[in-house]
Amino acid sequence: MDSTGTEKRLCTITVLGTPHTYPEGTPFLKLAEDCQKDYPSQILLVNLDGKRVMDEEQMQNTTYLS
Repeated sequence: MDSTGTEKRLCTITVLGTPHTYPEGTPFLKLAEDCQKDYPSQILLVNLDGKRVMDEEQMQNTTYLS
């Protein structure tokens, strides 16, 4: 439940066969932080033509599902 008393929907992503459940509105950065341990290289959250198109501030404020 959020601060307004509204129940938040839960979303599940699967990374390398392991499900991870988060409340709706969780920033992409949180997902990357939680899954980074499984990858030897830094996770690029948004990649277009081989280039990262989001900076750190945008990643902290971008949600994966609404």
